[in-house]
Amino acid sequence: MVEIMSQKKSILCINAQAESQESVRNKVKECEKNGEDRVFVYQFSADEIERESFILFIRELTESVDISVYAGCYVNRLEDVKKVYYAGAKKVVLVKEYLADEAVIEQADIKFGADAVLVGTAIWKAKDPFGFYRYLTEGKGCVQ
Repeated sequence: MVEIMSQKKSILCINAQAESQESVRNKVKECEKNGEDRVFVYQFSADEIERESFILFIRELTESVDISVYAGCYVNRLEDVKKVYYAGAKKVVLVKEYLADEAVIEQADIKFGADAVLVGTAIWKAKDPFGFYRYLTEGKGCVQ
């Protein structure tokens, strides 16, 4: 969990590729029980079958909890962003290193608006390693 002290907000970041769906679901429900207002669940596999499975899981997850779910996955095209957003993600998190085409960023912004899409860079490549997570907790749009 990354905690931003100045804003007294936190967000649990869960790598859904490294954990079972049941484990992820339990962690999200625990966050909800503890009064958290959002979680970030991600799976950046380029494999289409894994991505589709993740999107279905996001749909099931968002239907079973009241907490806001920010979801991040590998994106080939605007259709992938649309699927994640319509699956119930409060925000779709696009990471530049996991985009097949950066034009999707502008397309997603036009289609869904800045409030629905967050854009960042892989944390290990960021100039400010906590910047991405600050943006997640503040709910802002674009991170460089």
